[in-house]
Amino acid sequence: MLQNPRLSSHSMTSQKSSSPGSDIYSSHPCVCFPPYNSTAELEPITEDYVQSDEADMGMTYDELSRFGRLRKESKLGPYGMFLRLLDEWGGEGKMSPRDVATKVKRFHGFHYINRHKQAVATPAVHVENYSPDDHRFDLRPLVYPSPWQSWSFQKIDKRVEALEKALEKKKAASASK
Repeated sequence: MLQNPRLSSHSMTSQKSSSPGSDIYSSHPCVCFPPYNSTAELEPITEDYVQSDEADMGMTYDELSRFGRLRKESKLGPYGMFLRLLDEWGGEGKMSPRDVATKVKRFHGFHYINRHKQAVATPAVHVENYSPDDHRFDLRPLVYPSPWQSWSFQKIDKRVEALEKALEKKKAASASK
């Protein structure tokens, strides 16, 4: 099971393009990826444990891609991203405001912790259309203070509380009818 959607689509394209008579990859073997769960392979696999990046991160690669696009392309911070994703992912029968807030805060927490690595680490292969490597014009700080008590995280928490109170009132009103 190929988790990363970009690699998955590349694999499918390569398989289609490598058919006999095709111009692309016609003289090369098919670029196929075996089924796997994306993992950094930092922990040993045992009978009852298989490491999974998505489980470790607490978000899927599709969600991670959406976070990256909102941060890089739309230039949204934590609160703006929360509001945008609340419209996209929230609502009745979908993610609760608290779940959306948790994912946004988790993403930004990890981003703040790891931001400095973009300046000092060797560039890696990026399979997204946007690239975090091109920071010639990136004026954001390399080291951030702890985000957990930041203004934007507090604003997200207040908004979640207000939304939950409104939902409780709505449920109480519909139950009393």
